[in-house]
Parts: sequence; structure tokens; C-alpha cells
Amino acid sequence: SDSEDESPDRLLLFNVLRDLCERGGVENKPFVVLLTSDDVPTEQHMALVHELMCSGRIEHWYSAEQRVRIVNNMRATISKQGLDYSDDVAWEAFHANIRRNVRVVLTFTSCDSEAFHMCSRHFSGLLEGSALMVDDPWTEDTLLDVATHMLQEGELFASETVDGMAHMCVEIHSISLATLNAEAEICSRPLLQVGYNEMFESFVASYMKLYRNHWTLASARRNQLWDAVQRMKEVDRRQAERRESQLDGMALLENLAMTRELVLAQIGQDLVVVSEYNMISQKHKEYIRHLRKKLPEYEMASEKSKRDIVELKERIHETIGRVSIASLQELRLLSPVPGIVEDVLAVVIILTKSVTADVTWSRGCKRLLSNAER
Repeated sequence: SDSEDESPDRLLLFNVLRDLCERGGVENKPFVVLLTSDDVPTEQHMALVHELMCSGRIEHWYSAEQRVRIVNNMRATISKQGLDYSDDVAWEAFHANIRRNVRVVLTFTSCDSEAFHMCSRHFSGLLEGSALMVDDPWTEDTLLDVATHMLQEGELFASETVDGMAHMCVEIHSISLATLNAEAEICSRPLLQVGYNEMFESFVASYMKLYRNHWTLASARRNQLWDAVQRMKEVDRRQAERRESQLDGMALLENLAMTRELVLAQIGQDLVVVSEYNMISQKHKEYIRHLRKKLPEYEMASEKSKRDIVELKERIHETIGRVSIASLQELRLLSPVPGIVEDVLAVVIILTKSVTADVTWSRGCKRLLSNAER
């Protein structure tokens, strides 16, 4: 630990742990050291923590002069325990006090999975000898949420004042942390961060307890006055209820009279509607009877139309049969063309092609006659 190639941050960690162990062993005072993954970035840093928490034999951490000082300072402790003084007894008592008083808490955030895996693989003894927490420090928003939740559960404050009280608690907590950090910088010693989140919860709970004690006495006095006011209000309420009951009875009678008139008016409207429906139904029946009388005439006209269509189809087939290719070629050479012939060919073009086809004689009709063989 005294080699010249020690890194500055590891040397700082070593000095902090060594000083705390001396104070915890000699002065018999409890200490908790909160370390993050930034404080133990390498295996060499973790080895210091492992050596302290698992082996417990740290005489070699101290120089010869420091070891003499520690042994001499343990005389009073050994005398109180009724033991015979010796260097070995002094060191055993010193180590026993360290194991009882010094606690190391390693805190890993969710981004420190590699550091946690390194600790688990190479220093598995720490899993039994130390408290390993995977936790992120609370942000200001989280502190506000926690304070708001605790204040709401306490049911001491009105909902519109909870937010202001939560901000006040967070501000006091921030000022306390800033004061601790300033003192640590003045003393040029690292700040031992011990459960800041739990400390904030404890602070809010203590504040609520103090407020509740003062609130209980004030509430008792307020309740006495409130009960007297409520008794007076109860008398007024009963009188008001009797008056309202009388008014409600009169209003009910008036509503019944109005309802009866409305029902009679609705019945009259329904009778008119029913009469109109009967008249419409009678007209429909008469129209149906008229259609039934005309049905035979419609059927006869339909049969006649069918016979006419069949006769027309036969005449068309007969006419088509008399048309030859030669007559069509002769018709193509006519000049001038009779209008009726041009009209008939235009109809044929529209029926065989489309309504937008060219139906002029020079283009559409002659082209149709030239393709007659197809």
C-alpha cells in the first residue's frame, strides 16, 4: 500500500478505510462507508474492501509507529474487559471492534453491471460480508414524488398545499446535503454518504410526526367548536327540511295535474294519428284491388309483346339470309349513297363497335363493307 506506483484514487480509498478502521477499533465508534462503482473502478480497489471485510487482518496497513500507537491506545479497552494486556490481545480486541463497528456498503447503479459482475466473480466473499445494493440516487423529481406520496398518505395537509410542502422538504434536504459537502471540502476529507434516500424519508416522516403532534391539540379545540356549530346547523337543517317537504308536496300536486293534462293531450294526438293510418291503409287496399283487376290485361299485353319479338327475330334472320357478299360489294360502289342505307350502316357500326366509332360513309361505312367477308 505504500509503493510509489499507487494510483491517487486507490491511495485515497486506502487512507480513508485505514483511518476509519483505526477510529472504529480504538474509539469503538460505528461507521458506515457508502462506496459507488466510481470509488472502486478496478480489482485493486475492490481488493482493499475485500481484505477489510473478509480477512479482517489489517496490521500491515499501518506503519510500525502507527501499530505501536494503536496497541497503546487499546490498553484502556483491555483493562475494562478484565484481560491481561499483550500485543496479541490488543490486536484481537482491535479487530473485534472493527468487525463490530465498521460497515461497507457497495452501491451499484443500473449502468454498473460490469463492475457488479467483477465483484461477484473475483470477490465472492463480499456477497456474504457486505451489503450490495443496486440502486440509483434519487433525482429532485423523485424526491418530490416521494415527499408528495408520504404527505398525501399522512392525510395532514389539504391537497392544494401538499405540493408546496413537498418542495419545502426537498429544499431543506438539498441545503443539508450542500452543507455536508461544504464541510467535507473544508476538512479535505471524503464525505461518507450514508443512506441519503433513507435519510430523506426519515426527515419527511419526522416532520409529519412533529406536525401531527401540534395538529392533534389544535384539532381537538377545533372539533369542539365545530361540534357546537354543527348542532346549530342541524336545528336549522331540520326546520329547512320541514319547509322543503311542504313545498315539495305542493309542487308534486301541481306536477300531477300538469302530467294528467299532458297525458290527455297525447291520447288525443294518438287518436288522430291512428285515424290517419286507417285512411292510408284503406287507400292501399283499394289500390291493390285495382292492380289485381288490371293484372290479366298486363299479362295478355306481355304475351303479345313476346310473340311480336319472336316474329321480328324470324323476319330479321330471313332478311339477313337474303344478303350476299356480292350485294354488299355492289352497295359499297354506289354513288351517291341513299340516306337510308347510310343510316342503317351507321346503326350497325354503333351496335358492333361503340357509340363513339366513326359512322361517316367515307370512313366507317366503306370500311365495314370492305370487311364483310370477315
